[in-house]
Amino acid sequence: MCGTGSEYFEVPQSRLLVMALAADQRWTEAAGAVLAVMPSADAEGSLRVLEACVPDPLKVVVGGLAYFDLGPQGFLTPRLRATLLGFLLRLSGDGRVQALCDLVAHAPVEALPLYFMALGKFVPSSAAPGPGENVVRYERWGGRNLDGITARPASVAAQKQAIDFLCSWASPDLPIEAATRLAEVFHAKPQPEALPALRRLLDHPSLTGAQEAAAALESAGEKAAIPPKLGPVRYRIEVDGKPYATRRVEWIVSWGTTNMWTSSGETTDPQGIAQVPRDIFLDKSSRPIKGVTLSSPARVGLEDALFSVQWPPPPDSDDVILVSVKTKPL
Repeated sequence: MCGTGSEYFEVPQSRLLVMALAADQRWTEAAGAVLAVMPSADAEGSLRVLEACVPDPLKVVVGGLAYFDLGPQGFLTPRLRATLLGFLLRLSGDGRVQALCDLVAHAPVEALPLYFMALGKFVPSSAAPGPGENVVRYERWGGRNLDGITARPASVAAQKQAIDFLCSWASPDLPIEAATRLAEVFHAKPQPEALPALRRLLDHPSLTGAQEAAAALESAGEKAAIPPKLGPVRYRIEVDGKPYATRRVEWIVSWGTTNMWTSSGETTDPQGIAQVPRDIFLDKSSRPIKGVTLSSPARVGLEDALFSVQWPPPPDSDDVILVSVKTKPL
């Protein structure tokens, strides 16, 4: 599909299918079709069709979210989940908050940041909305977050339920992205009830999450001392006994039950030390690390060393890990 321009046909094609189903008064199928329509053209229009076709659109949206959370995970699952959460926020009634609380209890860990963001839309803000804050925007297939989507109003009781629920989830055991997103919610919308929750997040092993919690506390007028954290994982690379100094090295961290990986590159310091972000290795329960691969760049000169070294997951220590490479002429 990439580069063919075919995506320009998908929105009008999908809208025509919905119109055809509606013309035949096949309301249930029309509602189901709307849930699969890419909402980039008219998200509010898609939502109006859904509300007109079924007596309880919230139940339909929640059912779709439960399917994505409990069913098989695919490439488009995060974007489709974001689309349905955007629909949920634009529905009316306090039942949305209770539905989100119920869904979080069964959501996979990778979905927690998005659910926290959705519940954060119900946390009241004392500041006036900034430019464009009330504008509803959807990226193709709903995007991967809920930026720009404003929830329809909820009662004070529902707002308090959202705040209390988010506070109850604040824990050093949260995955890094979820802990950071939770701190961001209360940083953007300070609440007195959230201060104990933010203090708990200071103990998160990730410096990223702890720093966001500290920033939220300081913006609320509290001093926040971050406990010591482990720094980046450091590999000291030697090639034939000499430091691999100020040279480019590429690294790949493989993780999970399938062959998933993240990669990047790093220039070593004069001692041949390359640093890999510690956060990658901290979420061990959600994605167990298989190993680390350190290698020379894809393009090297004829006189440069060509190597690839596989290493086990690093220990929970700030000690420098020595990687000794011995080469032979080719």
